[in-house]
Amino acid sequence: MERRYRKLPSKILGRDMETVILGQGGAPVLVFPTSNGRPWQWEDFGMVEVVREHLENGWVQMFCLDSVDREALYNHEVDPEERIARHEEFDRYLVEEYLPLLREQNPVDYLIATGASFGAYHAMNFSLRHPDLVNRVIAMGGDYCIRKYLDEYEGVDAYYHCPTDYLPNLKDPWYLDLYRNRLDIILASSDWDFCLGPTLRLSETLSKLGVEHFLDILDGHVLHDWPAWRWMLRKYL
Repeated sequence: MERRYRKLPSKILGRDMETVILGQGGAPVLVFPTSNGRPWQWEDFGMVEVVREHLENGWVQMFCLDSVDREALYNHEVDPEERIARHEEFDRYLVEEYLPLLREQNPVDYLIATGASFGAYHAMNFSLRHPDLVNRVIAMGGDYCIRKYLDEYEGVDAYYHCPTDYLPNLKDPWYLDLYRNRLDIILASSDWDFCLGPTLRLSETLSKLGVEHFLDILDGHVLHDWPAWRWMLRKYL
């Protein structure tokens, strides 16, 4: 399996960002790590191994992201406004810097975004904010409310990065049309996952908006952990 590591400067973030690219072709998969994770996290926790066949056969190509969580939503040494501002810069970095890099490497006109736990939040939020850029999102064991990371800060900048806030009030036909006709949404959790409640609430909100999606809850006393996410990734990818 082909593996490439790159470290590139980001003008938007003002620092170097690292990435790992796995596979030689196929549908590009944008991989968001869990909280504070690094680009090689999915390799370390066996997520790559369960889809090795997909990668080696050129069905998919993984673009594993670095994160700025420690500088953004997990940085409680600065005020909430600064945390969400850094989070917004990461969103701009993805759109303006990382996706052009991805397209240089892979011209396939189809993009999958995925992640587990906090990575599921990132993947879902990015896909909902940019449904013209993403075709499928696979969100595993996610919590889609970020208020607890912002000390209940209620600025408009935070509102538009919190799906549990902006989705219930969404009336913009441009977004709704893309959600309903372009974006394939897969929501997964498990019966003993502490993020089961948030997953069910997001599913309910999508249903109220008339957005079809696939909700899958694993049973059998399955916890919020890597074994569940490995099983999910193998099933949904």
